[in-house]
Amino acid sequence: MFESLDIDGDEKISVKDVLNALRDGEEKRIKNKAIEIWPSSKDIHWSNYSEYLNRSGEDVNYDFERKKWTFVDRDENDFLSSEQFTQFLSLENSQNPTLKSFWVQETFASLDANNDSSVSQEEFLIPLKKLVHKEEIIDAENWFTAQLDKFNSIDADKDKFLSFDECEKWLMNDDQSSAFIEKIIEESDTNKDTLVSFDEFGENYEPFLILLPNSFFSYDQNDDNLE
Repeated sequence: MFESLDIDGDEKISVKDVLNALRDGEEKRIKNKAIEIWPSSKDIHWSNYSEYLNRSGEDVNYDFERKKWTFVDRDENDFLSSEQFTQFLSLENSQNPTLKSFWVQETFASLDANNDSSVSQEEFLIPLKKLVHKEEIIDAENWFTAQLDKFNSIDADKDKFLSFDECEKWLMNDDQSSAFIEKIIEESDTNKDTLVSFDEFGENYEPFLILLPNSFFSYDQNDDNLE
C-alpha cells in the first residue's frame, strides 16, 4: 500500500503523491471498466450498456445514466466510440467545462432525492452507503465519520443542508480534495515535515484505508462482460 502511494519513489508520501496516485488509479479503473463492459473495438450502443447494467445487478439510476449517454452522444445515434465511452464513465474527471458542468447538475439532482433543491445529510450518505456495500471498505464506521466531516466542510452556511451552489463549489473544486488529504497526512506525520515516511505510515495507516476504497488497489475485477 505504501509503495502504491509513493508515486515518485522517494520513500515519503506527500499530498501530491496521494493526489497523483488517486488520479492514476482512477484512470486505470475507468480504462479497465470500459474493457470489462465492452471488450469489442466497435462502437458501443446504448442497448449494449443497458444490457450490461441489467446483467451486472448494479444498483444504478437508469435515468441518470441515460441522460449522461445522450449528452455525450454528440452524433445522436445512440452509439459511443471508445473515447466517448471512456468520457461517459468518468464525467466527474473531465477537463471539458461543459461535460463537467453537466455532471455537477445531474449529480446534484440525483442526490436531491426529495426534489426540494437541497441535499440533507441523509441524502448525502445514500450513495456512500451503496459504495461501502460494493467496495467492502475497511473500517466503514470511521469512513462514514470522515464523510460527515466532508459534508460539514461543504455546508458553508452550516444549516445542515447543501445548496446547489455549495455542491457546485465542492464538485468543481479540486482544492477541497487536497485539503482533505492534507488532514490525513497531518494525522500520520509525527515529525511534522509535511511528509509521511514508511515508519510513520506503519504506525498510523488507518486514515489511508478510510480514504481509499479497495478498488484503488485492485483493477482486475471479475464483473460480467458483454460478448
